[in-house]
Amino acid sequence: MFTLLRKWMAPHGKLLSRPASSGRTRLWMEELESRALPSSVSAQNLPAEVKSDLRELRADVKTLSADLAANTNTAVVADLKTLRQDLRAALADVRDGNPTTDDLNKVADDLTALRNDLGQQMPGDVRHDLNDFRHDLKELSKDLAKVDDDSDDHQGDDGNQHHNGKLNELQDDAAKLRADLGSNVSSTVAADLDALDAALTQLVNDSNAGNDLSADLDNLRMAESTLSDDLGKGVSKDVKHDLKDFVNDLRAFHEHGDDHGHGDGQDDGDDDRS
Repeated sequence: MFTLLRKWMAPHGKLLSRPASSGRTRLWMEELESRALPSSVSAQNLPAEVKSDLRELRADVKTLSADLAANTNTAVVADLKTLRQDLRAALADVRDGNPTTDDLNKVADDLTALRNDLGQQMPGDVRHDLNDFRHDLKELSKDLAKVDDDSDDHQGDDGNQHHNGKLNELQDDAAKLRADLGSNVSSTVAADLDALDAALTQLVNDSNAGNDLSADLDNLRMAESTLSDDLGKGVSKDVKHDLKDFVNDLRAFHEHGDDHGHGDGQDDGDDDRS
C-alpha cells in the first residue's frame, strides 16, 4: 500500500510502560521549526497517521460548528468563520506538501480567540469540542514532524516507539471508555467491555511477538461494534466520544500496519459517529 514509512514497522519492540494520562487536555501548541512534507509525500500516499489526523480535524470543525449553531454572538460567529477558513487552508497545504507551521499556528490562535470570546460560561459540549480540536491539531503537528524526521532517514527505535504509541493510545481509549461508563452497567455491557479488553490484550501480545495481527484486528473491531450496539443511542456524549476515539485510533493502527504489510487490507471507511 504505502511505502514511505516502512521502517516504522520494523519488528515490533516490546510495549513500553507509560504513566497514566492526567486526563487534562493540554491547551497549547508546540512550535515546530518551519518544514514541509518530503517531496515524495502527496495526497495519494500520505501516511495513515496524517490521514487519520485530517479526518479528525474535519470532524472536529463540523461538530464544533453544529454545537455553536445557535450562538449569534458577532465575535463568536466571526471567530468560527476564520477558524474554518484557516483550517481549510492548513489541510490543503498538508495534502499538497507545503510548509504548514504558519497554517497550524493560525488555527491554534483561532481556537484561542474563539475560547476567549466564548468566555468561561460556555456550554460543556463546546468546551469539550475545543479541547478535542486542539488535541487533534497537536497530533497532526507531531505526525507531520515524524514524517519529516523519517524522511531524513533517522534510524534506531523510532518505528517501534511510534507503533507502541499507537497501541498505548488504544489502551488509553479503552481505559477511558470503561471509566466513563462506570460500574453501573448491564451484565451484557460488562461482558462486552471484558471482551474488548481481552481482544486488545491479544493484539498487544501478538504485536510484541511479531505475529500477524489480521485476526486480532478483526476481533477487536467486532468487540467494539458489539459493545456499541449493546450500548445503543442513549449513552452520554463522553461515551460516544470515547467510542469514536477508539474506532479512529484502531483505524490508524490498522492502516499503519497495512502500509507495512500487516493487517488484512480492508478499508473501514470514515467513522461518522459523533
